[in-house]
Amino acid sequence: MGNDQLFKRRAKTKADYERREIGRQPNKRILIVCEGTRTERGYFDPVIKSLGITGIDVVIRDDCGSAPISVVRHAEAIVKSEGSFKSGGYNYVFCVFDRDSHDTFEAAKSKIESLNRSLSGSIERMCAITSIPCIEYWFVLHNAYTRSPYAAVKGKSVGDLCVEELKRNKVFEKYEKKLSSEQIHYLIDNLQKALRNSRAALSDSKDTGEENPSTRVHEMFDFLEEQRLVIEKEKAKSNR
Repeated sequence: MGNDQLFKRRAKTKADYERREIGRQPNKRILIVCEGTRTERGYFDPVIKSLGITGIDVVIRDDCGSAPISVVRHAEAIVKSEGSFKSGGYNYVFCVFDRDSHDTFEAAKSKIESLNRSLSGSIERMCAITSIPCIEYWFVLHNAYTRSPYAAVKGKSVGDLCVEELKRNKVFEKYEKKLSSEQIHYLIDNLQKALRNSRAALSDSKDTGEENPSTRVHEMFDFLEEQRLVIEKEKAKSNR
């Protein structure tokens, strides 16, 4: 007899059962797999913690290569190793990677679509959280909205140029792919501005067909906020 069946037999009322179910936290496990660099992990870990979301177990992994396909393959390996979300695995998986000059960018997105079909019994959804040209564009949006495209020039990639724009913000003058505590605090303080700017940029990229620049990082934060509201609603219901 499974734990759920035992629990149901012991619950005296429907309300009692709902209260017990809500108490079994976390009710979501989320895996975030980033490129094997210091930037993403150093950003997402403190920012997500600052949101104070309870009831969601967020695990961040960056122990893979920096190529987009490496990120997706690593996420696939972790999901298969952990098992289905019904048996303690992950509900949702976010693969975070940049376009920059990577030649496996499109292949990585295609593989995610394939994995959503083949792993449908293990996870609810795997999502590509992409930034074009790079994660630094997301950081730029914490300061101001811009959709001016980045074009590589001799000796500098589109990613290099995006970093240069970021450094025009005094807080990021000394940014070198690793965020300082001051920079992290700035990003946390201006998160809501970045979310608005990012949503507007992605919407414009869809309308114009021009992806450069754009990012989907806001989609992950929007999802976390949505889950937070669901959990709060369930807790309020259980306390009636």
